[in-house]
Amino acid sequence: KAIDIGGTWSKNTYPNLSCDILSQLYSYSFAPNPDWSTTYASQPEILAYIKRVAQNLQFRIHLHQECVSAQWLEDTDLRRVEFLDTTTNEVYVRHSRVLCTAVGFLDIPKGPESIANIQEFRGRIFHSSDWDRKVNFEGKDVVVVGNGASANQFVPWLLTQNTGLRNLVQVVRSAQWIAPKETQRIEKVQKWVLRNIPFTNRLSRWWLAMKLDLAFVAFKDSFLGCHVRGRLEASLVSYIEKTAPSQYRSILVPSYAFGAKHAILDHGYLASLHDPKAKLIKSKSLRIISANQIADESGVAYPADIIILANGFKTAQLLTLMQITGLNGLNLRDIWERGPDGARAYMGVMVSGFRNLFLLTGPNTLPSGHSTLLGIEHSVTYILRLLEPLLGSKVLSNQPSASKIEVKKEAEDGFNKFVERRMKGLVYTSDISTWYIDKRTGKNHLVWPGSQLGFWWSRCVEMVRWTDFVLSKEKTT
Repeated sequence: KAIDIGGTWSKNTYPNLSCDILSQLYSYSFAPNPDWSTTYASQPEILAYIKRVAQNLQFRIHLHQECVSAQWLEDTDLRRVEFLDTTTNEVYVRHSRVLCTAVGFLDIPKGPESIANIQEFRGRIFHSSDWDRKVNFEGKDVVVVGNGASANQFVPWLLTQNTGLRNLVQVVRSAQWIAPKETQRIEKVQKWVLRNIPFTNRLSRWWLAMKLDLAFVAFKDSFLGCHVRGRLEASLVSYIEKTAPSQYRSILVPSYAFGAKHAILDHGYLASLHDPKAKLIKSKSLRIISANQIADESGVAYPADIIILANGFKTAQLLTLMQITGLNGLNLRDIWERGPDGARAYMGVMVSGFRNLFLLTGPNTLPSGHSTLLGIEHSVTYILRLLEPLLGSKVLSNQPSASKIEVKKEAEDGFNKFVERRMKGLVYTSDISTWYIDKRTGKNHLVWPGSQLGFWWSRCVEMVRWTDFVLSKEKTT
Protein backbone atom coordinates (compact mmCIF):
# COMPACT_ATOMS: atom_id res chain seq x y z
CA LYS A 1 0.00 0.00 0.00
CA ALA A 2 3.01 2.29 0.37
CA ILE A 3 4.43 4.61 -2.27
CA ASP A 4 7.67 2.63 -2.42
CA ILE A 5 9.12 -0.71 -1.39
CA GLY A 6 11.17 -1.10 1.78
CA GLY A 7 8.52 -1.40 4.49
CA THR A 8 9.58 0.23 7.75
CA TRP A 9 12.85 1.40 6.15
CA SER A 10 10.92 3.32 3.53
CA LYS A 11 8.24 4.71 5.84
CA ASN A 12 10.56 5.69 8.70
CA THR A 13 12.96 8.42 7.66
CA TYR A 14 13.54 10.33 10.88
CA PRO A 15 17.08 11.69 11.41
CA ASN A 16 19.88 9.49 12.77
CA LEU A 17 17.91 6.29 12.04
CA SER A 18 19.97 3.11 11.87
CA CYS A 19 19.56 -0.59 12.59
CA ASP A 20 20.03 -2.04 16.08
CA ILE A 21 21.03 -5.44 14.66
CA LEU A 22 24.45 -5.98 13.08
CA SER A 23 24.39 -5.31 9.33
CA GLN A 24 25.61 -8.81 8.43
CA LEU A 25 22.52 -10.30 10.09
CA TYR A 26 20.16 -7.63 8.82
CA SER A 27 20.36 -8.86 5.25
CA TYR A 28 18.93 -11.73 3.25
CA SER A 29 20.73 -15.09 3.34
CA PHE A 30 20.24 -15.39 -0.43
CA ALA A 31 21.66 -11.90 -1.03
CA PRO A 32 24.62 -11.38 1.33
CA ASN A 33 26.01 -7.87 1.19
CA PRO A 34 29.81 -7.52 1.50
CA ASP A 35 29.65 -3.74 1.09
CA TRP A 36 28.03 -2.48 4.30
CA SER A 37 29.84 0.70 5.28
CA THR A 38 29.43 0.22 9.06
CA THR A 39 28.67 -2.56 11.52
CA TYR A 40 25.19 -1.05 12.07
CA ALA A 41 23.77 0.16 8.78
CA SER A 42 21.86 3.44 8.43
CA GLN A 43 18.32 3.74 7.09
CA PRO A 44 19.36 5.07 3.64
CA GLU A 45 21.88 2.23 3.22
CA ILE A 46 19.39 -0.47 4.25
CA LEU A 47 16.72 0.94 1.94
CA ALA A 48 19.19 1.05 -0.96
CA TYR A 49 20.10 -2.59 -0.28
CA ILE A 50 16.43 -3.67 -0.27
CA LYS A 51 15.78 -1.87 -3.56
CA ARG A 52 18.89 -3.38 -5.13
CA VAL A 53 17.82 -6.91 -4.17
CA ALA A 54 14.28 -6.33 -5.48
CA GLN A 55 15.63 -4.99 -8.76
CA ASN A 56 17.94 -7.99 -9.21
CA LEU A 57 15.11 -10.43 -8.52
CA GLN A 58 12.76 -8.53 -10.86
CA PHE A 59 9.71 -8.88 -8.66
CA ARG A 60 6.29 -7.83 -9.92
CA ILE A 61 5.45 -5.24 -7.30
CA HIS A 62 2.29 -3.14 -7.29
CA LEU A 63 2.48 0.05 -5.21
CA HIS A 64 -0.36 2.18 -3.81
CA GLN A 65 -2.52 -0.94 -3.42
CA GLU A 66 -4.17 -1.52 -0.04
CA CYS A 67 -5.71 -4.89 0.80
CA VAL A 68 -9.16 -4.21 2.25
CA SER A 69 -10.58 -7.71 2.71
CA ALA A 70 -9.95 -11.37 1.94
CA GLN A 71 -12.99 -13.61 1.95
CA TRP A 72 -12.91 -17.40 1.65
CA LEU A 73 -15.46 -18.62 -0.92
CA GLU A 74 -16.49 -22.12 0.07
CA ASP A 75 -18.33 -22.81 -3.18
CA THR A 76 -15.20 -22.26 -5.30
CA ASP A 77 -12.38 -22.94 -2.79
CA LEU A 78 -10.85 -19.59 -3.68
CA ARG A 79 -10.20 -16.44 -1.73
CA ARG A 80 -11.83 -13.22 -2.91
CA VAL A 81 -9.31 -10.47 -2.22
CA GLU A 82 -10.45 -6.87 -2.42
CA PHE A 83 -7.96 -4.06 -3.05
CA LEU A 84 -8.09 -0.29 -2.98
CA ASP A 85 -5.95 1.70 -5.41
CA THR A 86 -5.01 4.63 -3.20
CA THR A 87 -4.13 6.84 -6.18
CA THR A 88 -7.54 6.53 -7.87
CA ASN A 89 -9.72 5.24 -4.97
CA GLU A 90 -10.78 2.44 -7.29
CA VAL A 91 -11.79 -0.81 -5.57
CA TYR A 92 -11.15 -4.03 -7.47
CA VAL A 93 -11.14 -7.77 -6.80
CA ARG A 94 -8.68 -10.59 -7.43
CA HIS A 95 -9.19 -14.28 -6.70
CA SER A 96 -6.44 -16.48 -5.33
CA ARG A 97 -5.99 -20.07 -4.30
CA VAL A 98 -3.41 -19.13 -1.67
CA LEU A 99 -2.95 -15.88 0.26
CA CYS A 100 0.14 -14.92 2.25
CA THR A 101 0.17 -11.77 4.37
CA ALA A 102 3.41 -9.88 5.02
CA VAL A 103 2.24 -7.04 7.25
CA GLY A 104 4.90 -6.10 9.81
CA PHE A 105 4.64 -5.74 13.59
CA LEU A 106 5.27 -1.99 13.58
CA ASP A 107 2.81 -0.84 10.94
CA ILE A 108 0.18 1.27 12.71
CA PRO A 109 1.59 4.17 14.79
CA LYS A 110 -0.11 5.24 17.98
CA GLY A 111 -1.78 8.62 17.82
CA PRO A 112 -2.05 11.51 20.32
CA GLU A 113 -5.27 10.16 21.90
CA SER A 114 -3.60 9.64 25.28
CA ILE A 115 -2.93 13.41 25.57
CA ALA A 116 -5.97 15.01 27.19
CA ASN A 117 -7.56 17.93 25.31
CA ILE A 118 -5.26 17.34 22.34
CA GLN A 119 -7.84 19.00 20.08
CA GLU A 120 -6.96 22.35 21.71
CA PHE A 121 -3.31 22.20 20.63
CA ARG A 122 -2.51 24.66 17.84
CA GLY A 123 1.12 23.80 17.15
CA ARG A 124 2.65 21.13 14.88
CA ILE A 125 2.30 17.48 15.86
CA PHE A 126 3.58 14.37 14.09
CA HIS A 127 4.70 10.81 14.79
CA SER A 128 8.36 9.88 14.35
CA SER A 129 7.35 7.29 11.74
CA ASP A 130 5.87 10.12 9.65
CA TRP A 131 8.65 12.67 10.17
CA ASP A 132 7.74 16.15 8.96
CA ARG A 133 10.70 17.27 6.83
CA LYS A 134 9.15 20.70 6.29
CA VAL A 135 9.06 21.67 9.95
CA ASN A 136 11.40 24.46 11.05
CA PHE A 137 12.75 23.97 14.58
CA GLU A 138 14.43 27.38 14.73
CA GLY A 139 13.44 29.12 17.98
CA LYS A 140 10.77 26.53 18.77
CA ASP A 141 9.89 24.73 22.01
CA VAL A 142 9.76 21.01 21.28
CA VAL A 143 8.09 18.29 23.35
CA VAL A 144 8.97 14.65 22.67
CA VAL A 145 6.52 12.05 23.98
CA GLY A 146 8.23 8.72 24.57
CA ASN A 147 11.75 7.41 25.11
CA GLY A 148 11.98 4.19 23.09
CA ALA A 149 14.30 3.28 20.23
CA SER A 150 13.08 6.05 17.90
CA ALA A 151 13.50 8.89 20.39
CA ASN A 152 16.92 7.54 21.33
CA GLN A 153 17.99 8.21 17.75
CA PHE A 154 16.39 11.52 16.80
CA VAL A 155 16.70 13.36 20.13
CA PRO A 156 20.54 13.58 19.81
CA TRP A 157 20.08 14.90 16.28
CA LEU A 158 17.67 17.60 17.47
CA LEU A 159 20.13 18.71 20.15
CA THR A 160 23.43 18.49 18.28
CA GLN A 161 22.77 19.25 14.60
CA ASN A 162 22.22 23.01 14.82
CA THR A 163 18.45 22.76 14.49
CA GLY A 164 18.17 26.02 16.42
CA LEU A 165 15.41 24.82 18.74
CA ARG A 166 14.91 26.83 21.93
CA ASN A 167 14.10 24.03 24.38
CA LEU A 168 13.40 20.32 24.27
CA VAL A 169 11.28 18.59 26.90
CA GLN A 170 11.14 14.80 26.72
CA VAL A 171 8.33 13.02 28.56
CA VAL A 172 9.22 9.57 29.90
CA ARG A 173 6.67 7.08 31.20
CA SER A 174 9.07 4.29 32.14
CA ALA A 175 12.82 3.75 32.06
CA GLN A 176 14.58 1.71 29.37
CA TRP A 177 17.64 -0.50 29.52
CA ILE A 178 20.15 1.35 27.35
CA ALA A 179 23.36 -0.30 26.14
CA PRO A 180 26.35 1.28 24.37
CA LYS A 181 26.31 0.98 20.59
CA GLU A 182 29.75 0.38 19.14
CA THR A 183 29.36 1.34 15.50
CA GLN A 184 32.55 0.81 13.50
CA ARG A 185 33.47 1.46 9.91
CA ILE A 186 34.03 -1.68 7.85
CA GLU A 187 37.46 -1.44 6.24
CA LYS A 188 38.15 -2.12 2.55
CA VAL A 189 40.21 -5.22 3.39
CA GLN A 190 37.28 -6.78 5.26
CA LYS A 191 34.91 -5.97 2.41
CA TRP A 192 37.32 -7.56 -0.08
CA VAL A 193 37.52 -10.73 2.01
CA LEU A 194 33.73 -10.98 2.31
CA ARG A 195 33.31 -10.40 -1.41
CA ASN A 196 36.06 -12.62 -2.81
CA ILE A 197 36.79 -15.49 -0.44
CA PRO A 198 34.06 -18.17 -0.67
CA PHE A 199 31.83 -18.76 2.33
CA THR A 200 33.37 -16.00 4.49
CA ASN A 201 30.19 -13.92 4.38
CA ARG A 202 28.02 -16.89 5.35
CA LEU A 203 30.42 -17.99 8.07
CA SER A 204 30.42 -14.45 9.45
CA ARG A 205 26.61 -14.44 9.53
CA TRP A 206 26.56 -17.84 11.22
CA TRP A 207 29.06 -16.77 13.88
CA LEU A 208 27.16 -13.56 14.68
CA ALA A 209 23.87 -15.47 14.85
CA MET A 210 25.37 -18.00 17.26
CA LYS A 211 26.69 -15.23 19.52
CA LEU A 212 23.25 -13.62 19.73
CA ASP A 213 21.69 -17.01 20.41
CA LEU A 214 24.10 -17.63 23.28
CA ALA A 215 22.87 -14.36 24.80
CA PHE A 216 19.32 -15.79 24.92
CA VAL A 217 20.14 -17.21 28.35
CA ALA A 218 19.71 -13.67 29.71
CA PHE A 219 15.98 -13.91 28.93
CA LYS A 220 15.51 -17.11 30.94
CA ASP A 221 14.06 -17.10 34.45
CA SER A 222 16.63 -19.60 35.70
CA PHE A 223 19.60 -19.54 38.07
CA LEU A 224 22.04 -19.00 35.20
CA GLY A 225 19.72 -16.46 33.55
CA CYS A 226 19.42 -14.46 36.79
CA HIS A 227 23.19 -14.52 37.22
CA VAL A 228 23.83 -13.30 33.66
CA ARG A 229 21.14 -10.62 33.94
CA GLY A 230 22.55 -9.42 37.24
CA ARG A 231 26.00 -8.84 35.78
CA LEU A 232 24.54 -7.30 32.62
CA GLU A 233 22.27 -4.96 34.58
CA ALA A 234 25.16 -3.81 36.78
CA SER A 235 27.20 -3.03 33.67
CA LEU A 236 24.36 -1.08 32.03
CA VAL A 237 23.56 0.89 35.21
CA SER A 238 27.24 1.87 35.39
CA TYR A 239 27.15 2.96 31.73
CA ILE A 240 23.97 5.03 32.19
CA GLU A 241 25.28 6.70 35.35
CA LYS A 242 28.63 7.47 33.74
CA THR A 243 27.17 8.86 30.49
CA ALA A 244 23.95 10.68 31.43
CA PRO A 245 23.45 13.69 33.75
CA SER A 246 23.26 12.59 37.39
CA GLN A 247 19.93 14.36 38.01
CA TYR A 248 18.17 11.99 35.62
CA ARG A 249 19.38 8.73 37.19
CA SER A 250 16.04 7.94 38.84
CA ILE A 251 14.25 8.46 35.51
CA LEU A 252 16.70 6.55 33.32
CA VAL A 253 17.60 3.46 35.38
CA PRO A 254 14.91 0.74 35.17
CA SER A 255 13.60 -1.13 38.20
CA TYR A 256 12.54 -4.18 36.17
CA ALA A 257 14.67 -7.07 34.91
CA PHE A 258 16.70 -6.73 31.73
CA GLY A 259 14.81 -8.29 28.82
CA ALA A 260 11.30 -7.70 30.18
CA LYS A 261 11.12 -4.84 27.66
CA HIS A 262 12.96 -4.32 24.40
CA ALA A 263 16.48 -3.12 25.25
CA ILE A 264 17.80 -0.06 23.39
CA LEU A 265 21.19 0.76 21.93
CA ASP A 266 22.53 4.23 22.69
CA HIS A 267 22.85 6.51 19.65
CA GLY A 268 24.42 9.35 21.59
CA TYR A 269 21.19 9.93 23.49
CA LEU A 270 22.50 9.76 27.06
CA ALA A 271 25.36 12.19 26.38
CA SER A 272 23.03 14.60 24.55
CA LEU A 273 20.98 15.08 27.73
CA HIS A 274 23.82 17.24 29.08
CA ASP A 275 22.70 19.94 26.64
CA PRO A 276 21.23 22.83 28.68
CA LYS A 277 18.30 23.03 26.23
CA ALA A 278 17.21 19.48 27.18
CA LYS A 279 14.92 18.56 30.06
CA LEU A 280 13.78 15.05 30.97
CA ILE A 281 10.57 14.58 32.95
CA LYS A 282 8.63 11.52 34.07
CA SER A 283 4.87 11.61 33.75
CA LYS A 284 2.20 8.96 33.21
CA SER A 285 -0.22 11.45 31.67
CA LEU A 286 -0.22 14.71 29.71
CA ARG A 287 -2.79 17.44 29.17
CA ILE A 288 -3.02 20.37 26.77
CA ILE A 289 -3.81 23.47 28.84
CA SER A 290 -3.62 26.12 26.11
CA ALA A 291 -2.96 26.45 22.40
CA ASN A 292 0.81 26.06 22.93
CA GLN A 293 1.21 24.62 26.42
CA ILE A 294 1.26 21.09 27.79
CA ALA A 295 1.16 19.98 31.43
CA ASP A 296 2.45 16.84 33.14
CA GLU A 297 0.62 14.77 35.76
CA SER A 298 1.68 17.20 38.52
CA GLY A 299 0.24 20.16 36.63
CA VAL A 300 3.61 21.66 35.72
CA ALA A 301 3.26 23.49 32.40
CA TYR A 302 5.74 23.49 29.50
CA PRO A 303 5.69 25.57 26.30
CA ALA A 304 5.07 23.47 23.19
CA ASP A 305 5.28 24.71 19.62
CA ILE A 306 5.97 21.22 18.26
CA ILE A 307 5.01 17.81 19.68
CA ILE A 308 6.83 14.76 18.33
CA LEU A 309 5.17 11.44 19.16
CA ALA A 310 7.62 8.62 19.81
CA ASN A 311 5.01 6.55 21.61
CA GLY A 312 5.27 3.37 19.56
CA PHE A 313 2.86 1.32 17.50
CA LYS A 314 -0.41 -0.56 17.88
CA THR A 315 1.21 -3.99 17.96
CA ALA A 316 -1.97 -5.62 19.31
CA GLN A 317 -3.65 -4.96 15.96
CA LEU A 318 -1.91 -7.59 13.86
CA LEU A 319 -3.55 -7.65 10.41
CA THR A 320 -6.73 -6.17 11.82
CA LEU A 321 -7.11 -3.38 9.30
CA MET A 322 -7.92 -6.14 6.82
CA GLN A 323 -11.22 -8.01 7.04
CA ILE A 324 -10.10 -11.63 6.69
CA THR A 325 -12.81 -14.28 6.79
CA GLY A 326 -12.56 -18.04 6.80
CA LEU A 327 -14.85 -21.05 7.01
CA ASN A 328 -18.45 -20.43 8.06
CA GLY A 329 -17.85 -16.68 8.13
CA LEU A 330 -15.11 -16.77 10.80
CA ASN A 331 -13.58 -13.32 11.13
CA LEU A 332 -9.91 -13.12 12.07
CA ARG A 333 -10.30 -9.66 13.59
CA ASP A 334 -13.09 -10.87 15.89
CA ILE A 335 -11.12 -13.92 16.96
CA TRP A 336 -7.93 -12.00 17.73
CA GLU A 337 -9.47 -8.82 19.18
CA ARG A 338 -12.43 -10.28 21.07
CA GLY A 339 -11.60 -13.95 21.62
CA PRO A 340 -10.38 -15.10 25.05
CA ASP A 341 -6.90 -16.00 23.75
CA GLY A 342 -6.11 -12.93 21.64
CA ALA A 343 -3.84 -13.22 18.61
CA ARG A 344 -2.45 -16.72 18.12
CA ALA A 345 -1.59 -19.14 15.33
CA TYR A 346 -0.02 -22.51 14.66
CA MET A 347 3.77 -22.08 14.32
CA GLY A 348 2.96 -18.41 13.80
CA VAL A 349 1.85 -18.99 10.19
CA MET A 350 -1.63 -20.62 10.09
CA VAL A 351 -4.93 -20.18 11.94
CA SER A 352 -7.55 -22.90 12.26
CA GLY A 353 -10.61 -22.24 10.12
CA PHE A 354 -8.67 -20.20 7.56
CA ARG A 355 -7.75 -22.45 4.65
CA ASN A 356 -4.78 -21.61 2.43
CA LEU A 357 -4.01 -18.49 4.48
CA PHE A 358 -0.40 -18.03 5.57
CA LEU A 359 1.08 -15.34 7.82
CA LEU A 360 4.50 -13.75 7.95
CA THR A 361 5.38 -11.97 11.22
CA GLY A 362 2.45 -13.78 12.76
CA PRO A 363 1.90 -14.27 16.51
CA ASN A 364 4.91 -15.41 18.55
CA THR A 365 7.48 -15.18 15.77
CA LEU A 366 9.47 -12.16 17.01
CA PRO A 367 12.92 -13.24 18.25
CA SER A 368 14.34 -12.17 21.61
CA GLY A 369 17.31 -9.90 20.93
CA HIS A 370 17.95 -11.33 17.48
CA SER A 371 17.43 -10.51 13.81
CA THR A 372 13.76 -10.38 12.81
CA LEU A 373 14.83 -10.90 9.21
CA LEU A 374 16.23 -14.35 9.98
CA GLY A 375 12.97 -15.34 11.64
CA ILE A 376 10.97 -14.15 8.63
CA GLU A 377 13.13 -16.23 6.28
CA HIS A 378 12.59 -19.31 8.45
CA SER A 379 8.83 -18.73 8.37
CA VAL A 380 8.96 -18.40 4.57
CA THR A 381 10.78 -21.74 4.38
CA TYR A 382 8.16 -23.39 6.57
CA ILE A 383 5.29 -21.94 4.50
CA LEU A 384 6.89 -23.25 1.32
CA ARG A 385 7.13 -26.69 2.90
CA LEU A 386 3.41 -26.56 3.72
CA LEU A 387 2.66 -25.51 0.16
CA GLU A 388 4.41 -28.51 -1.41
CA PRO A 389 1.25 -30.71 -1.59
CA LEU A 390 -0.65 -27.78 -3.13
CA LEU A 391 2.08 -27.28 -5.71
CA GLY A 392 2.13 -30.94 -6.65
CA SER A 393 5.45 -31.73 -4.95
CA LYS A 394 4.47 -35.18 -3.66
CA VAL A 395 8.07 -36.36 -3.64
CA LEU A 396 9.19 -33.46 -1.43
CA SER A 397 6.29 -33.48 1.02
CA ASN A 398 5.59 -37.22 1.01
CA GLN A 399 1.94 -36.24 0.89
CA PRO A 400 -0.63 -36.66 -1.89
CA SER A 401 -1.37 -33.59 -3.96
CA ALA A 402 -4.07 -31.31 -2.62
CA SER A 403 -5.65 -27.94 -3.27
CA LYS A 404 -6.52 -26.98 0.31
CA ILE A 405 -4.65 -27.06 3.58
CA GLU A 406 -6.03 -26.22 7.01
CA VAL A 407 -4.47 -26.59 10.43
CA LYS A 408 -6.53 -28.56 12.93
CA LYS A 409 -7.96 -26.72 15.93
CA GLU A 410 -6.46 -29.20 18.39
CA ALA A 411 -3.03 -28.74 16.78
CA GLU A 412 -3.28 -24.97 17.12
CA ASP A 413 -4.38 -25.33 20.74
CA GLY A 414 -1.52 -27.72 21.50
CA PHE A 415 1.10 -25.47 19.93
CA ASN A 416 -0.08 -22.41 21.85
CA LYS A 417 -0.12 -24.34 25.13
CA PHE A 418 3.52 -25.15 24.37
CA VAL A 419 4.22 -21.44 23.72
CA GLU A 420 2.54 -20.39 26.99
CA ARG A 421 4.42 -23.08 28.92
CA ARG A 422 7.77 -21.93 27.52
CA MET A 423 6.89 -18.28 28.09
CA LYS A 424 6.53 -18.89 31.83
CA GLY A 425 10.23 -19.67 31.98
CA LEU A 426 11.21 -16.27 30.56
CA VAL A 427 11.44 -12.75 31.99
CA TYR A 428 8.44 -11.41 30.08
CA THR A 429 5.60 -10.46 32.40
CA SER A 430 2.29 -8.64 32.08
CA ASP A 431 3.29 -6.62 35.17
CA ILE A 432 5.60 -4.58 32.91
CA SER A 433 4.00 -2.44 30.22
CA THR A 434 5.55 -3.43 26.90
CA TRP A 435 4.45 -3.70 23.28
CA TYR A 436 5.04 -7.47 23.47
CA ILE A 437 2.08 -7.92 25.80
CA ASP A 438 -1.58 -7.78 24.77
CA LYS A 439 -3.11 -5.63 27.52
CA ARG A 440 -6.54 -7.25 27.06
CA THR A 441 -5.41 -10.85 27.58
CA GLY A 442 -2.15 -10.27 29.44
CA LYS A 443 -0.42 -12.68 27.06
CA ASN A 444 2.80 -12.19 25.15
CA HIS A 445 1.51 -12.59 21.61
CA LEU A 446 4.60 -11.44 19.71
CA VAL A 447 7.76 -13.08 21.04
CA TRP A 448 9.00 -16.57 20.18
CA PRO A 449 9.83 -18.20 23.56
CA GLY A 450 13.07 -19.77 22.44
CA SER A 451 16.35 -19.25 20.66
CA GLN A 452 16.63 -18.40 16.97
CA LEU A 453 18.40 -21.75 16.52
CA GLY A 454 15.33 -23.50 17.91
CA PHE A 455 13.08 -21.44 15.65
CA TRP A 456 15.16 -22.41 12.61
CA TRP A 457 15.21 -26.08 13.57
CA SER A 458 11.42 -26.31 14.08
CA ARG A 459 10.66 -24.53 10.80
CA CYS A 460 13.41 -25.60 8.44
CA VAL A 461 14.75 -28.96 9.63
CA GLU A 462 12.25 -30.83 11.76
CA MET A 463 9.74 -32.96 9.88
CA VAL A 464 6.42 -31.26 9.15
CA ARG A 465 3.74 -32.82 11.32
CA TRP A 466 1.27 -33.51 8.56
CA THR A 467 -1.14 -35.08 11.06
CA ASP A 468 -1.72 -31.52 12.37
CA PHE A 469 -3.31 -30.56 9.03
CA VAL A 470 -6.30 -31.42 6.89
CA LEU A 471 -5.35 -31.73 3.22
CA SER A 472 -8.13 -31.99 0.65
CA LYS A 473 -8.71 -31.68 -3.07
CA GLU A 474 -10.82 -29.00 -4.73
CA LYS A 475 -14.50 -29.61 -5.17
CA THR A 476 -15.71 -31.30 -8.32
CA THR A 477 -18.93 -30.38 -10.06
